[in-house]
Amino acid sequence: MDNTTLTTVTIISLLLAWAMAIIAWQRVRAERRRSDARLATLMSARPRRASSAPRPVFAAPARAAAGRDDLRASAGAGEGRRRRIGRRERVD
Repeated sequence: MDNTTLTTVTIISLLLAWAMAIIAWQRVRAERRRSDARLATLMSARPRRASSAPRPVFAAPARAAAGRDDLRASAGAGEGRRRRIGRRERVD
């Protein structure tokens, strides 16, 4: 191939990459604006609480976490195997 052809292909490729980067950047900005507007709408639609303090979603468990041996010992015949899934439980 000729150097002119290679240079032309390179310049066209760079221009195309630059144009696609601009388009992607604009799309990301538009999506971010849409997401912010949606969040603002959701926040304005939620009911107001008397307290301004945030409500905790999770609270600490009522008892200390049992060790693995304690869980095995507490599983009786016919009860099956007990598993601890998380360290927190949901507050409703």
